Amino acid sequence: MRYPTPDKYIASQVDVFVEQALADRRIKQPALVLTAIPSEFSDKADVLDGVTTSGKSFAIDHDYLLHIVDIHGGNREIQRGQIPVSGPDLAVIATHLHQAKAIQPGNPPRAKNSAFRIKARLEMDPYLIDIVLEVRRHMLVPVTVWKRRT
Repeated sequence: MRYPTPDKYIASQVDVFVEQALADRRIKQPALVLTAIPSEFSDKADVLDGVTTSGKSFAIDHDYLLHIVDIHGGNREIQRGQIPVSGPDLAVIATHLHQAKAIQPGNPPRAKNSAFRIKARLEMDPYLIDIVLEVRRHMLVPVTVWKRRT
């Protein structure tokens, strides 16, 4: 599949969330819930030991967003041979999670707070996007994201 244009509504929500997070990093925003986790993703992820994603939402967490922007959104990614991750990329992930492949336990499989983590890959020509998602009570949030050319 070719890399899609992000959904305008979701992309605008993500842009505002990113702007607010960067404007004052100390004021933690509540998670931004974007869309329901598609059954095509849940069917694959829920076979992992102890993981339940059915009925949950895809959301963006303030602190993890700052990590994604700081570590994977700048020029350091170019030096590592990767492409900086942007807000529109998060919007694409939110609306195309149903196409994820290679869904497996994260490394480590649990966060320090004991939440499960899942690693998944989106193959969207000309990019590969790897995501690590944290499974929370009502939502899945991206912990980190890498983007590179196929």
